Amino acid sequence: MESITMGVPILAWPMHSEQPWNATLITDILEVGIQVTEQAHQMELVNSLTIDKVVNRLMVSKEGKEIRSRAEKLGREVWQSRNGGGVSQLELSSFTAHISR
Repeated sequence: MESITMGVPILAWPMHSEQPWNATLITDILEVGIQVTEQAHQMELVNSLTIDKVVNRLMVSKEGKEIRSRAEKLGREVWQSRNGGGVSQLELSSFTAHISR
């Protein structure tokens, strides 16, 4: 959440629990990150070449540039939603009004 809020792309490296779902959200739905390993290969040892490859993919490639751009855009949208009149602010005000009646 912190990375998204700050507009920073994510290298997802899911280990267990809900992390594979979060990695899918980040990489396939929001498209603001890349998975370090494929889901099917999670139990395999990840070596430095794999890390180097995925970091270069995110930082140097055209695909990485697009991912970084989407992450920045999403970060701006999150910040705007918190401002007065933004979606998050409106929902909070609505919730507060509802529980205060």
